[in-house]
Amino acid sequence: MACFSWSLQVIGQVTDHTRCMNVIDVGAGQGHLSRILHFGHGLVVTAIEASGCHAPRAEKFDDEVQKDIAKGKNRQTVSSKPGN
Repeated sequence: MACFSWSLQVIGQVTDHTRCMNVIDVGAGQGHLSRILHFGHGLVVTAIEASGCHAPRAEKFDDEVQKDIAKGKNRQTVSSKPGN
């Protein structure tokens, strides 16, 4: 896990320094790094994975993230209404 957080830190520093907003995740597997880079850091990510067996699980993770984001937006909308 330490290697993963170090990688995120380095990617963040490089993209900030270069003002690059597009990255390629080669060997993306199930897309965990790609998701963090996109949703957590606002980067445009192209994920490349040679093994098709990862795609169904990656799609499931994508659906779960989208649902979580929608739930969070709904909570913010309800709590920001007058009287709440």
